[in-house]
Amino acid sequence: MHRKLSTLALGLTLAFGATAALAAGNASVDQSGWYNSGTVLQSNTLFGTANASITQQGDYNSGYVEQNGIGGTVSATIFEGSNADYNSSTIEQKVVSNSNASITHQGSYNDSWVNQTGVSGSSASIRQNGDYNSAGIDQAAGTNQVARINEWQADWENGDYNEAFITQRGNNLFARVEQYNGSYNSAIVDQAGFNLSADVHQRGNYNSARVTQAGFNYNANVNQAGSFNSAYIRQN
Repeated sequence: MHRKLSTLALGLTLAFGATAALAAGNASVDQSGWYNSGTVLQSNTLFGTANASITQQGDYNSGYVEQNGIGGTVSATIFEGSNADYNSSTIEQKVVSNSNASITHQGSYNDSWVNQTGVSGSSASIRQNGDYNSAGIDQAAGTNQVARINEWQADWENGDYNEAFITQRGNNLFARVEQYNGSYNSAIVDQAGFNLSADVHQRGNYNSARVTQAGFNYNANVNQAGSFNSAYIRQN
């Protein structure tokens, strides 16, 4: 196992060790092998930036990033390589602005989750290339939020039997799920607030799409190609 944590982040990254109000934190974890755990905690900088990245190559690993109360630009990235199966990746961003969260899984039987609460100007993206994966994005109590799952995938990139979930609460929300060349996929988008937009594209067989929107000024679009697809849209 190989782990790397940048020295700049040591005093500022851990929630219980953050003492500076104006600072920048950069942390990275690089692991190979099985049964590894990588965690980055960043909090309490008023105008500084926070950047976190976790890279894992292997099986049965877990990666976790939490960023809380940061006034500057926030970025978190988790990457699981092509030989990484049965892994779990989670990014938590709370009370931050101008944040970006990105998770990439190239293996199978993986779970990917992004939770953003009380954020503004945030974006979250998850890409999965293997089979039997689950991806979820939850954005709550925020404005100008964007969530994307399996977007811009080539035919050979996306796998089979994957699930995608997006939940958004706030104003000026955009959600997109694109799944290509896969079977038995499921996409669920749930939005509530003002100025809502949901876009689902699926190509393959036995896909299912469900979009629910509650609030004001909403738009939903579902495009599916293949056989035995199901689409459900509810707006109120």
